[in-house]
Amino acid sequence: WDPSNNKWTEGIPMTAPRYSHGCAFLNGQIYVVGGYVNGSLSNVMEAFHVEQGERWESKASMNKRRINFGVSVII
Repeated sequence: WDPSNNKWTEGIPMTAPRYSHGCAFLNGQIYVVGGYVNGSLSNVMEAFHVEQGERWESKASMNKRRINFGVSVII
């Protein structure tokens, strides 16, 4: 979202489409974890660095596959 021109812009796609996942923002990165990927439960985590904006990067997977869960950041 670009508030200066009031428009959405399509970004870099994740490595696989997903839904029912968790999402959080920390230190300039968007983290997306778990959910359904290609119809299967997932434990995969990816991160996107907003300022660099070049690609999604794989991170350490969760120990268990999860869907429809909350994610929070505690600083």
